[in-house]
Amino acid sequence: MSVGTFARRGLAPVIVVMDNRGYTVERAIHHPEAAYHDVTA
Repeated sequence: MSVGTFARRGLAPVIVVMDNRGYTVERAIHHPEAAYHDVTA
């Protein structure tokens, strides 16, 4: 469910954002050292 759907339905979810420094699953499967997996600030 997207954040927009929560708002449209009048819900107040608790959203937790974690910094894992990149796309972990893709990093594990495809080229672990590739720069495109890094999330820039």
